[in-house]
Amino acid sequence: MRLPKIDNYENKNKIEYVKINELPTLTRNVIIMNEKDKIKLIKTIERIVRSSIEYKQYVQYLRDEIDMTLCSFFNNISNKDNKRVSIEIHHEPFTLFDLTQIVLEKWINEEKDINPLLIAEEIVLLHYKNTVGLIPLCITVHKLVHNGKIFIPLQNLFGNFVSFIEEYEKFISKDLLSLLEEKFRISKELAEPDMSVLEKKYIYLEIKGFTFPQIIEENV
Repeated sequence: MRLPKIDNYENKNKIEYVKINELPTLTRNVIIMNEKDKIKLIKTIERIVRSSIEYKQYVQYLRDEIDMTLCSFFNNISNKDNKRVSIEIHHEPFTLFDLTQIVLEKWINEEKDINPLLIAEEIVLLHYKNTVGLIPLCITVHKLVHNGKIFIPLQNLFGNFVSFIEEYEKFISKDLLSLLEEKFRISKELAEPDMSVLEKKYIYLEIKGFTFPQIIEENV
């Protein structure tokens, strides 16, 4: 390794002082360039909502005061006395992603500066105003709902989601509105939730060249 040929390492440059009379305003505003950016932003805001202290306190309120500790489909599954059981709060008829997308669309249409923290604050406030549809579910049922195996009748929900629809209708996409109409139609026709997907099913295999053991009846 070669050393640079420097006789003196002292910095003789003059120190320059710059005076700033007013600090520039820092902003968290986001610029959306395309649909990919929008989806990424929606997921970011969704994470902010879920991780916020206010949202966690609201969920705890639902468990403590509204008693959302019992699965709405299986009355014998509860985490009230058994903390090993997990009861999750499901958003319906709009997922949290849907809610975030709708609120973001409102901000875009009203030409507001896109601030993820303020949008997340509005979404949390909607929960506190009780205008978001919610229902407690055990993990198994929750997964089946998201996989489209179980339908939740809208009359079984907690929260005045109709009020949310009335306030934000013009910011809801046509696809979501069509899906919402279908959910209303099915809810009217469905007296009870269809739980047939959770019924026991027995599968018998017929394999060529293989015979199952047969019961031999002895003559008495």
